[in-house]
Amino acid sequence: MSYRLLWSVLLTLVLVTATVLVGMGQEPPPPEEPEAFALLNGRPIGLERFERNKSSVLNYYQQVYAQFGMDIRMLMQGPRGRLFELDLELVALDAVLTEGLVNEEAERRAITVSEEALDEAFQVQYTRLLEREGLTEEQLAGALLAQGSTLQAFKDDGRAQIAQQLIRDAVARAVAGPVEPTEAELLAYFETHRDAYDIEAEVQASHILVEEMEKAQQILDELAEGADFAALAREHSTCPSSERGGALGWFGRGRMVPEFEEAAFALQVGELSGLVQTDFGVHIILVTDRRDAKEALFDEVREELREDLRENMINDLFWEWVETTLAQAEVEVREPVLNAWFIQDRDIDLGIAAFEELRDAPEVTDRHLTFIIGSLYQDRMEQGEATLAAADEDAVDDITLDIAEIEAQVEADRLAALSAYQEALSELGEIDEIIARIETLEAKAPAATQ
Repeated sequence: MSYRLLWSVLLTLVLVTATVLVGMGQEPPPPEEPEAFALLNGRPIGLERFERNKSSVLNYYQQVYAQFGMDIRMLMQGPRGRLFELDLELVALDAVLTEGLVNEEAERRAITVSEEALDEAFQVQYTRLLEREGLTEEQLAGALLAQGSTLQAFKDDGRAQIAQQLIRDAVARAVAGPVEPTEAELLAYFETHRDAYDIEAEVQASHILVEEMEKAQQILDELAEGADFAALAREHSTCPSSERGGALGWFGRGRMVPEFEEAAFALQVGELSGLVQTDFGVHIILVTDRRDAKEALFDEVREELREDLRENMINDLFWEWVETTLAQAEVEVREPVLNAWFIQDRDIDLGIAAFEELRDAPEVTDRHLTFIIGSLYQDRMEQGEATLAAADEDAVDDITLDIAEIEAQVEADRLAALSAYQEALSELGEIDEIIARIETLEAKAPAATQ
């Protein structure tokens, strides 16, 4: 696992950007114009910055698909794989453009992050990471060294990501303005998310983790003779929790590895486990408290609800601001195929025109261009079909809809998609995906033409 992927596990998907405002530091000078991968309001975005984001997006999706036993590389083959790759690149592009807008707004509003705030946030996240992965700092440093990296590079990268996230959070609050949920909104939110506030069964436990079974047995024997658990944890445990006498705090089911969880939840308060073997080593567990599951009551979780709903409202307002601001921004993507894909994501009509222009440009050599054009015509056809289905389902005359015109456009798009796919078949060979799409479109032909 790369250190960048470790941070993506920690921060979900916080994408790194080259510009981070910390304290009163100045923005680094922009790269020279020829190096720019894209321009946002005239400001260059370097190719390296985009590639780092693309790598983070790919790593994230690899983790998601791996949970279902799928290899993402299988999804990136052939014509459909090209569409998938363009979607990944679009996510990376949108992310870097969003961060660019955030940094512009932070600069405009003079929003900065102090070194003290960054240090505090980093230390909290870094400690959590070590505990979650069951690593000491020395073990992490060794793993990074084996991958050709260093602990300092890992920390620098983590600090950059956290600094950007702090800037993003501050900008989100600034553009959202004052937000205060009403009582009715709190009640509605509670009814929708009630399960999230139910208290699950939890245990509070401490543990001692060592590598060898023999050493674990010696420690267990000492505990049986009355030795102090916390003292032995500080002396022998290899887990970062050793600094707290082995204390892990409260945890519910699904938080620990299965063997550890099963042993911990089987213990009563004050009871000591035997030797519990996991992939991390050998554990001795002491349960110090327990609490039963409990259904949440509105009055008991009111303030937690208020804070959660406020954060959701701020987040919604932030993304509305991003969408509006990006729509008004001047964006130029220097890579022509991705630029056309960026255009079609916002306006499919303009996107089709952009791709058809690329198809006729000799300097653009993407072998899947014709297939992509076919897929866009098919997408527009399906949008028209959905409009017709909705109008039919409502069974209401809508004078704003010209049904005949929509039907004509759907048929025109079907024929255009069919023609593009047939051309792609001759260019790329007998590919099952293309053949299946052609058969689907042929089956949709009006009865009079079949």
